[in-house]
Amino acid sequence: MASFGATWALRRAQGEQSVSGRSRCDRCAHALGYLETVPLLSYAVQHGRCRHCAAPISPFHPIAEIGGALLVASIFALRPWPLAALEGGLGITLWALLLVDIRTFTLPDVAVVLAGALSALLGALQNSLLLNLAFSILITAVLLVATLVLKNRRGHAVMGYGDLKLIAGLTLWLGPDMTLALALASTIGLIQFAVHKNRPERIAFGPALIAGTLTIGLIVRPFFSLASQ
Repeated sequence: MASFGATWALRRAQGEQSVSGRSRCDRCAHALGYLETVPLLSYAVQHGRCRHCAAPISPFHPIAEIGGALLVASIFALRPWPLAALEGGLGITLWALLLVDIRTFTLPDVAVVLAGALSALLGALQNSLLLNLAFSILITAVLLVATLVLKNRRGHAVMGYGDLKLIAGLTLWLGPDMTLALALASTIGLIQFAVHKNRPERIAFGPALIAGTLTIGLIVRPFFSLASQ
C-alpha cells in the first residue's frame, strides 16, 4: 500500500487521475515485471534505476515504502490482534493519503472513505462508535461553519473539503480525543507555514492532520491507557 501510495502520488502530480494496470517506469513507460516491483529490494538491486532505460527511479518510492513498513511493523509489534489489523489498515491508508497530499494538495475520496470506514470499525470495536459519531457531526459542523466564514472574509479557503471529510471520518475513531489531534495538527501546520512563509506555494494540511491523528491514536492514547491500569 505504501508503494501504491507513492505511485498514486507521483502519477496524480503528473496529471494522471488514477492508477490502473501494470506498474511502469515513470520515464519510458515500460511495464514492469513482478520482480521489478518488490518494495525496497528491487530499488536496491537495480541501483535506483530503471532496468530498461536506466532513468533514475524517484527516491520518493523507497522513502514511502520504508515509512509505511515502519508504521505497520510498529503497530503490529505493540498492539493486540484484531486491533492491530484495523489500526494497521488505517495507518497505511493514511500514509498513502499523506503521500498523495504532499505531492498534489488533494485527498482522494476513495481513500478518505476507506479511512472513515476503518475508523468506524475501530470505534465499534472500542464500544464508542455512537459517542464518536455524535462528536464527528459536531466537530465537522463547527469546522465547516468556520471554514465558510473565513473563506467569505479572506476570499480563499483556509481548509479544503477533503480535510473536513477526513476529520469527520477519523473522529469516528478518536471521538473527543480528535480535539487533541487537531491541536497537534494545527501546531505542525503553523510550523510548516513559518518555514514556508516566504514561498508562494500552498501548504498541505493533510500531512499535519494525519501526523497529529496517528500520534494521538497510536501513541498518546495507548500510553495513558496503560498508565491508568
